[in-house]
Amino acid sequence: MAPRLTPLWTHNDWHASNLLWSSHGPRAAVATILDFGLCDRTSAIYDLATAIERNTIPWLDIHEGRPGAADLPRITRLLEGYLAAAELEPLEREALVPVLPIAHVGYALAEIDYFHGTTRSGSNADLAYHAFLLGHCRWFFGPEGRGLLAHVSEQLRLIS
Repeated sequence: MAPRLTPLWTHNDWHASNLLWSSHGPRAAVATILDFGLCDRTSAIYDLATAIERNTIPWLDIHEGRPGAADLPRITRLLEGYLAAAELEPLEREALVPVLPIAHVGYALAEIDYFHGTTRSGSNADLAYHAFLLGHCRWFFGPEGRGLLAHVSEQLRLIS
């Protein structure tokens, strides 16, 4: 049996646009958390992977055919901040890199379901399937995605 990460309630959509901030500038802090529509029981690592995926990969640029390298310095700062506030167990450190490429899957499936079942928009459901689900998976197997995963792995070794 594979070891398990501790399940807990998570936000599942940690994007800066789902947060209200205390002020502008480098000393701003999160004042309010918004949009709990994707909350579910996952793990802290899944939420951290989601935060990295949502905030450091330029998905809109990628979908419009522009270069799609992740913001590696932002990933480093995010990991430094997270690890300053919470310690990761060895299993959690080991799990982050393999979880990153699938962190978007729940959102992609929710979008497919919404467009197919609620709005009855076949074209949008098709876009969600091909771009959000399959396209994001393909990105992680390409050079930019592999670079992001190598960077996270290296940062987890360097940051204690």
